[in-house]
Amino acid sequence: MKIRKLKTAEEIKKFLDASKTEYVKVALTDIDGILRGKYMHVDKFIKSTKKGFGFCDVIFGWDSNDELYELNNVSQNELFTGWHTGFPDVKTTIVPNSGRINPFEEDVPLFLAELAEGQVCPRGVLNNILKTMEDEGIKSKSAFEYEFFLFNETPHSLREKNFSNLSNFTPGMYGYSVLRNSVHSDIYNKLLRFCSDMDMHIEGLHTETGPGVIEAAIMVDDSINSADKATLFKTFSKVLFQRNDLMANFMAKWSDQYPGQSGHIHISLQDLEGKSLFNSKKDELGTQVVELLDQRQIEIALKVLEVGDIWGIGSRISKFLQSNSIQTAYDLYSSDPRWVRQHLGVVGERTYRELHGEMCFPIIESPEAKKQCHVSRSFESYVENFKELEQRIISYATRASEKIRSDQLQAKRITVFIRSNKFNKKNQPYYADKTYSFISPTNDLFEIVRLAVKALNHIYKPGVKYKKAGVLLSDLSSEGIYNRDLFFQRSEKDLLKKMKVNRVFDRLNSRYGSGTICIAKENYEKFYLTRRKNLSPAYTSSFYELPVVN
Repeated sequence: MKIRKLKTAEEIKKFLDASKTEYVKVALTDIDGILRGKYMHVDKFIKSTKKGFGFCDVIFGWDSNDELYELNNVSQNELFTGWHTGFPDVKTTIVPNSGRINPFEEDVPLFLAELAEGQVCPRGVLNNILKTMEDEGIKSKSAFEYEFFLFNETPHSLREKNFSNLSNFTPGMYGYSVLRNSVHSDIYNKLLRFCSDMDMHIEGLHTETGPGVIEAAIMVDDSINSADKATLFKTFSKVLFQRNDLMANFMAKWSDQYPGQSGHIHISLQDLEGKSLFNSKKDELGTQVVELLDQRQIEIALKVLEVGDIWGIGSRISKFLQSNSIQTAYDLYSSDPRWVRQHLGVVGERTYRELHGEMCFPIIESPEAKKQCHVSRSFESYVENFKELEQRIISYATRASEKIRSDQLQAKRITVFIRSNKFNKKNQPYYADKTYSFISPTNDLFEIVRLAVKALNHIYKPGVKYKKAGVLLSDLSSEGIYNRDLFFQRSEKDLLKKMKVNRVFDRLNSRYGSGTICIAKENYEKFYLTRRKNLSPAYTSSFYELPVVN
């Protein structure tokens, strides 16, 4: 009988007697997901499969570096372990069907364990969650993916280098490289074989973007088995690599010089018969939707959804509902509609009806792309001088160009308008605008400003007291599409150069504040910033604006 098929203490004893092994390795997961364990004599192990055994609970009171957690603001009564308890042994049980033959120790079986009471044991916590789900008619399957760096280092060399200037397993960014995994096929194949030997089969293995980065996808399984395999993979892949003078690093981002690595968990929820709780299909419009299959599955889904997670239920309403014993979406679903209408109003009633399958809120498709961008201001005082008006138009054109670049758009036309105060009967009203078309759609700051000034020169009338002006960019399209000019052929090199200049302009203003860098004729400080003398104090957001009482 294979070790992974052992389900009872009797089957385990029979297997161990036949294998004539003297020691068994036992491991359980601490609160940081690290395997902690020891060798155990086979006689004690066989007894432990029936009665359990004691394991020091300090592993649930320290971090990955064996440093005890300090929880100064927590009373001792609330702590699971600590000096006040003396770090005693806690009852631990063997997981029968978790057995593996460690390929690095061919004669030593490996079994996982968990606390008899799983309040802090990660595997125990997961088991409790899965049992709760099962009581609700739900089971889950999952699969893990890991991305990790490989270094030509050892535990000693890492410390000698103070964990910096490490030697990457391979150089350069080379995701999905057939060249890399062919050159180093020996270590790749070792990883694949040992994962198969330990019943945590790899579904896919490839290089990922980053020097020496590898991604491994573990095959799907029931969630508890999947979690076991993920834990074993992180530990024993490190064993494999260290035995080959390599170090694996699973940190999310060990250096700001390189891309980060991630760990993915894919989860599928099913009923107890193995049917998906959700059915994905396309509606009449071709939009991907998720359809709950039947009333029972709807109720199951509503029972595991907290009421505060319902769209449209904010924190205030959520607290009110919870105070009235409405904890889940199903509780709200089962409430009296008259009570809902009385206490939650029309919007709450619509949410209630939505839970019952009646569409009350229209589905909003992706927003329509912008057709125009408009920047205008009314002046704090009359403007007559052309140069002052020009400065304002340049400022508005600059802001408009920044906006469309941030949305990766470009404009075909520009319109500039100026007008006097239409409510002042003493002055003759004046309004004028001028529109120009660009030779090719653009978001180039200097081209937009050039035509804006040209338009202003065309419509400016001396002697008028101007009160408002603005710039409109219209016929917007996606960035990068342009027409060739028969008379002035712009090379792609010129276009790229202009694009880079504009990006630098935008980045500097984004980082250091709008108006940090501007065109020479633009007086941003004087003409663009809002007048602030009538601005209300920011009592709720600025400590320094609180009133002082002597």
